[in-house]
Amino acid sequence: MLRRHLLVIMSAGLMALCACSQRPVVTYAPAASSAELAAALSTSDVPAPDSGYRLLAAPSEGRFACDLAIAKLSRTTTARDAPLTLVTPRPAEQAYWTEQFRGVRQVRSLVFVPPRTLRPEGLTLATLCDAAERLGAPLLLVYVSSTTGPETADTVGLLYETSSRSPLASLRSKGSGHATADAPGGSLDEAKGDYRDQDARFQAQREFEHVTLACVGELMRMDRPPAATQPHRWHQPFVERWWMTDRRGRGN
Repeated sequence: MLRRHLLVIMSAGLMALCACSQRPVVTYAPAASSAELAAALSTSDVPAPDSGYRLLAAPSEGRFACDLAIAKLSRTTTARDAPLTLVTPRPAEQAYWTEQFRGVRQVRSLVFVPPRTLRPEGLTLATLCDAAERLGAPLLLVYVSSTTGPETADTVGLLYETSSRSPLASLRSKGSGHATADAPGGSLDEAKGDYRDQDARFQAQREFEHVTLACVGELMRMDRPPAATQPHRWHQPFVERWWMTDRRGRGN
């Protein structure tokens, strides 16, 4: 009986060691760039700041209020030349975006572009803008996130006007966290517990949402009411969210 118990324990130990040895090696993707994102969408190069946002648009007339479409791209592999593909943000990600824009009167709603809405031509700026227009959104945000190391992450995006397919702004955020020696490759994704305050990807994404809000807020301040022959009420950029006046996200 004792011998049988010892054999069972040894077998369980060997199985555990094999399972650990078969865990995938943690790899990291190179940092994305707005030039790469623009090239993937078949548009011209768009310079991006090291952090924050850079406006490329002139003052507008009657752009707001409107809907904002969000398209999240992802690399198929971690190689730099790996193609980008359209993915659906997880429900938790959609909730963060929605909460960030809560109370923004000039953004009527956020719509997330699902992969099934793309035309057979595949992922291009034209197909993305067409999909956003079919969803009723005059503005389109395209972004991609990269985990560049166990303690660093990067998110870069471009904001487009869907009707003209022209870029309005380039955006970028970076995140820094802490690695843990208890997980393979130091990745917090493999660690047990809640490490969001130390996760570089989490920090970069939350900062990117803040940068997007500040960028859209400046576009609102640059927007003039449409010409009209009758009196009308023009809602100025909202004031109930005072942090919209914070220009710390503005790139040089």
